[in-house]
Amino acid sequence: MFAMLGSIRFQTSISFEGISSKRAWDYAQHAVIEGKPKLQYVGEALGEIVIDLVLHVDYCDPDVELAKLRVAASRHEALPFVYGSGHYVGVFVIRQIDVTMRHTDGAGVLLSTRARAVLLEHDAKGAATSDLRIENNAARTSGAGGKTRKAAPSAPPSEAADSTPSSRIVRA
Repeated sequence: MFAMLGSIRFQTSISFEGISSKRAWDYAQHAVIEGKPKLQYVGEALGEIVIDLVLHVDYCDPDVELAKLRVAASRHEALPFVYGSGHYVGVFVIRQIDVTMRHTDGAGVLLSTRARAVLLEHDAKGAATSDLRIENNAARTSGAGGKTRKAAPSAPPSEAADSTPSSRIVRA
């Protein structure tokens, strides 16, 4: 598993193509008479993560995988984003899903598609996070320790039967 967004798993071997992230800092511009505008730092902008996926019928059901993303987006819920190593990135909402159908069969059934999910950081300061944490099962299994990090509320990820133990959300 490369990463998880809530209960949605991104597997490197079956769908994951790439990830990029963006951090920005906001400045207000104040006009001045007969001079250049002045800048004033106003704060850090919300982070953004872009996940690129290739979904092909040989290793997954593209319609099902796209439906998982669409359902999560339509719920408007902030979901924890965790790398397979157990590194907790933060809480994000799905801001945008772009889909490019690459191949269909003669009946129009989707065989291959590219998808891009754009995640926008959610300011979880107001959320009730005190009773939830991310438990890093992969690190605990490898002997690296069971590091935990706080996370915003979300539905716990489903436990899939694969060789890598997943990180999960647990109540403290």
